[in-house]
Amino acid sequence: MKEHRLYHEQLLALARQVRAQTPLAHPTHWAEKVNRSCGDRIAVSLAVENARIKGIFIEVEGCAICEGAAGILLTNASGKPVSTLDQMQTNIETWLTKNIPPPYPNLTALEPIKTTYKTRQNCAKLPFQTATLAAISAVIREK
Repeated sequence: MKEHRLYHEQLLALARQVRAQTPLAHPTHWAEKVNRSCGDRIAVSLAVENARIKGIFIEVEGCAICEGAAGILLTNASGKPVSTLDQMQTNIETWLTKNIPPPYPNLTALEPIKTTYKTRQNCAKLPFQTATLAAISAVIREK
């Protein structure tokens, strides 16, 4: 992958993964967050049982960066302790600002925003921030 290319196959494949999800039948946790700078909106539903993520559904109304980051969240959070979400958010934010290896293998899909398109970093952080909010909330909004 050329580092300067923002939209590339790895990122788009992660985005497609998000679009192919099925909503959770009985989520236990939910949160929604909007990126004020661009209007991206993320809603994260979690099914948590015995402090573990048994299911995750991420609804994205936003750019491919936001969708791709949501795909990274999906592939790295399922089945993990719910406390993992806060650590993932910290790891992503640290990786974006420091010269360190990616903490998750598929995070390389976001390499262009780390270096060339830094103004798009909030798009990538949004799914992780929203999932962290969902983890501390047991409030479900009825649709």
